[in-house]
Amino acid sequence: MLFHITHTHEPQECLFADPPALADTFGSVDAAMERAGATVIGSWVIAASHTFYWVVDADSAGAVTRGLAPIVPLGHAEIRPIADLQETIEMLRSSE
Repeated sequence: MLFHITHTHEPQECLFADPPALADTFGSVDAAMERAGATVIGSWVIAASHTFYWVVDADSAGAVTRGLAPIVPLGHAEIRPIADLQETIEMLRSSE
């Protein structure tokens, strides 16, 4: 199952000026996801907006939550299940 994750933090909590801390937290999420059993499809950031994005493939939201462990204390994450658009269209067509 695919999940889209949006993580935001407040400017005063930003680690942009502390590259080692940034690497130890946000920079370690991809590896933490893999250890939790989730496959990272991609990860992105809009630094000026203090917003990070991931798309991951995982069997459960629990695996995604475990993968976010390095950054849970640093802000707010929204985890949303997502589906492939073309697969969804085909599924809807076949149910007509």
